[in-house]
Amino acid sequence: MEYYINHLSGYYGVTMSIKQIESIMTGLGFTAYEARAYTALVRESPLTGYELSKKSGIPGSKVYECIERLNRKRLITQVGDNPSRYVAVPPEELVNRLSRDFDTSVKNLADLLKKDSGAETVDYIFNMYGYDDVIGKAVEMISRAEHSLDLSLWGQETSILGNEIDNAVRRGVNVRLLSFNGAIIEGVDIFHHRPLSEDEATGRWITVVKDQNEVLTGRCSGEGAIVAAWTRNICLVFISGKYIEHEIIKIRDTDGQQPKT
Repeated sequence: MEYYINHLSGYYGVTMSIKQIESIMTGLGFTAYEARAYTALVRESPLTGYELSKKSGIPGSKVYECIERLNRKRLITQVGDNPSRYVAVPPEELVNRLSRDFDTSVKNLADLLKKDSGAETVDYIFNMYGYDDVIGKAVEMISRAEHSLDLSLWGQETSILGNEIDNAVRRGVNVRLLSFNGAIIEGVDIFHHRPLSEDEATGRWITVVKDQNEVLTGRCSGEGAIVAAWTRNICLVFISGKYIEHEIIKIRDTDGQQPKT
């Protein structure tokens, strides 16, 4: 759902395709007619029901039913009378309202599921596929960190996650970064790994250990699928944290390198 809200916000900032907006709004739970009507009113307001039917392609027999539904959802308002005309709430208000509703629904869902859950799943390993999902999970973990973050990142991912890492530092989280490309983030203990040869490097990899109780680890590029594993399994969390710590110790012993902040 958040995917649709973000894209809806983006489309209202550029030249819009009615088909694109209709697809996104139906993904958010609107009917196709509601999406068409709202889009037509965003493009031109105020409109009578007859004019809205002509401009949106909604049949005359359906347009007033559609208007009534949008009115109940507080997405349009009536102006004038005889004949009645309608205007749409601004797109930014629609997006903000959807975002608030989405956040509230997700929180309520999480609370209800947590209360209703009878199974303990922290020892299971969950696979994540695709770059956006892997990075999205990394962002989420970094944003929830309370005490510590141990990270192993390449340049592209360091840049993408840089703001979230910086925010974690500002919250007082202790952050250690094993960097594979010389990246620097202020306030972070960074240890630079030696350059890897083509035989050693099979793509970019990522490891995020949060508060020593949760880990995301996997590949972000290279041959084969982009896939990562996320788990709270204490054994895998421990091993992943020790991997980063072991590499840092090797760097210190070999190069005498101290953390760069």
